[in-house]
Amino acid sequence: MSDRKRFAIRYNVPRETLLQFDRYAELLVDWQLRMNLVGPSTLSTIWTRHFCDSAQLYALVQQTGNLLDIGSGAGFPGVVLALLGSPIVHLVEATQKKCRFLETVVDELGLGARVVVYPSRIESLATIRAKTITARACKSLTSLLDWG
Repeated sequence: MSDRKRFAIRYNVPRETLLQFDRYAELLVDWQLRMNLVGPSTLSTIWTRHFCDSAQLYALVQQTGNLLDIGSGAGFPGVVLALLGSPIVHLVEATQKKCRFLETVVDELGLGARVVVYPSRIESLATIRAKTITARACKSLTSLLDWG
């Protein structure tokens, strides 16, 4: 069984949403050729290394309301959680070219009504109210707790 199919079964992903994940994977591979979004060696395991790793949080955050993802980078876990159904997701990313990638993903996957990209450092933003804060490979836990 493929990693894609395992992912779909494990997280009960509808066909339409699975097609959005397919497009997300295509965009990631395409943009990775131009910029460093993820470790190049992880592209062959995108379903397990990135999608499953991010999706495991969904059971904990699905009903919590607004979600703030600090240092969103390639959109993990924020975009994955939005695709799975998190209601409002705020993606904060300081690197402009990564923001362009995130904006493209949000646009192409039709997530614009629920996902907002902030091209800024978290320290520079006005307060964003969120019930859940996520970050993946962003900063030390101490820094994250201070920002939270």
